Amino acid sequence: MKPSFWLTTIVALLPVAMFFFRRRWFRQKIAFAGGAAVSVGLLLLPEHFLVRNKEVGECYLPTQLFVIHANLIRDQMADDLERGAKIPYPRQWLRRVYATLSAEIAKSSAAGPHYYSTLGFNPDYLMWNETSIAGQLRKEFGNNVSALCAFYRFCYWRIWRQRIWYYCWSRSR
Repeated sequence: MKPSFWLTTIVALLPVAMFFFRRRWFRQKIAFAGGAAVSVGLLLLPEHFLVRNKEVGECYLPTQLFVIHANLIRDQMADDLERGAKIPYPRQWLRRVYATLSAEIAKSSAAGPHYYSTLGFNPDYLMWNETSIAGQLRKEFGNNVSALCAFYRFCYWRIWRQRIWYYCWSRSR
């Protein structure tokens, strides 16, 4: 299962919306609307019922973005800590998260063969291993799933604002 079926739903409903701007064809519009409603139900209900752990499901996409970009996030954390950048999290805590993330990336690289050789680490290990970074952060944030998601989003958007532009600039030289 991928993070969300919303994009698929929007794409599937676009022809339906265009069909309703045609003149006449009242019965066909009713039949088409019924089919579209069934299609939407078939697309959205599996997401609702297949999420085993609501906490993981609620924060799935931000967690995926965090673990897939873990090496960039680790480097950005190091830069932020070194430069004394203004960040909304305590420096001591962020220093500890940075150390843990670095160690977990190294463990995931050594965890055996994986399909992410271009990344140099295994994001599946980082996300699904209970002792890895995602599991540790989940425990640390406790029941506050929204705060955990906010941290993941902060880290991801921070690399987009800081690290990605540096990376693109250094490649163009």
